[in-house]
Amino acid sequence: MKRKSPTPKTNTIKSPSPRKSTSSRKDAKAQSVSSPRLSKGKSRCQSPGEIPPTLGDLDLHLFGEGKHLRIYDKLGAHAITHESKHGVAFAVWTPAADQVSIVGNFNGWDGKKDPMRRLGNSGVWELFIPGLREGELYKYEIKNGRRKFLKADPYAFMMEVPPDTSSIVYKSSYTFRDRTWLAKRSKRQAWREPLSIYEVHLDRGAESRKKTIGR
Repeated sequence: MKRKSPTPKTNTIKSPSPRKSTSSRKDAKAQSVSSPRLSKGKSRCQSPGEIPPTLGDLDLHLFGEGKHLRIYDKLGAHAITHESKHGVAFAVWTPAADQVSIVGNFNGWDGKKDPMRRLGNSGVWELFIPGLREGELYKYEIKNGRRKFLKADPYAFMMEVPPDTSSIVYKSSYTFRDRTWLAKRSKRQAWREPLSIYEVHLDRGAESRKKTIGR
């Protein structure tokens, strides 16, 4: 007689029921402030050569001569429309860097996702990222030899409140209402009017403080 092989028994393991979070709203709020925010969306790795730079040869030439009177419109982070795409243009001057990347809440603070490109020998690094909007947190990840560190944007229009140190993409919507005053100023001859000159001697004050402490 043929014996029937016993059918193996399958053990079913019940998954534990999810525990309810006992953390308070105050703890959650404190955690969201200390940790970087992550924007919703797909992660991407962008090549710097995909979109032309936002700084032209004239901008770099005037900047190199120290004669670019509106360099704050080029360096920093600016929400603009470039090549028919809405996004944010980043630019920073760091001539000694070997590699610079944009890191922020939009890419998980990963420097491999948004590397910047060096514009010739100007020392300016630039990158336009489509799809970004105002309010994004960001910093520059700078590599120099074996060193790698994060730096805030010296041309940022808005910063986080200390102790947080990230820069914020910001575009001011303030409208100046000084057209009348500017018109009057253009008609005045400033060299014929009284002039007040204020003078400060910082080094001299430091020396006097040392003498006082020494006494």
